[in-house]
Amino acid sequence: MEELQEQLEETEDARQARHLERRIHEEVQKWGPAELHALGVEAKGLWVADFDSGDGYYYCWQLGEEDIEHFHRYETGFAGRRPIALLD
Repeated sequence: MEELQEQLEETEDARQARHLERRIHEEVQKWGPAELHALGVEAKGLWVADFDSGDGYYYCWQLGEEDIEHFHRYETGFAGRRPIALLD
């Protein structure tokens, strides 16, 4: 997995990058047992997970964060992350 990530970081070819991203995504999906998926947890990348709220947004977590403190709408993806405090 680390080798794929390194290749992705080093490539400047967009087609090759998409191919590597698909391969990484496939590997990440192998890690997530069915029990996690049943709980609504989706591995989105290396050390990134989304938890479906069922209300149009995901709670999201990434490596280095101690708690789940962010969310994003389905359509905005990880780039649209906002602090959960903004949900109020």
